Amino acid sequence: ENTFHFQRVWVDEQLENFGQLLNDARIVPTMKDEKPYFMFQYIKEQSIYEKLGLKPNDIILEINGFLVDTVGKALRLLEVLQSEREISLKVEREGEPVQFHYYID
Repeated sequence: ENTFHFQRVWVDEQLENFGQLLNDARIVPTMKDEKPYFMFQYIKEQSIYEKLGLKPNDIILEINGFLVDTVGKALRLLEVLQSEREISLKVEREGEPVQFHYYID
């Protein structure tokens, strides 16, 4: 259901303009169970974030099984998109965990 396949060329094109990546989404700190997390406050339509299936108010929980509790770890999503062929992302959406799987060929 939440499995996406992308071409490496397309992903690389999306990641070329770091300034655009920063403008296409706004990630803000939030607290959940007294722990720091990061939430997508805004996602631009047709941006890479929307095409990854993400929505405003999604809270990033894990990237490839690693807890996301710092800004550096939140930005790791962009790093793994550059280097990995298989990526898992777990978010909380409307109080429920949602798992995404990405395959980059």
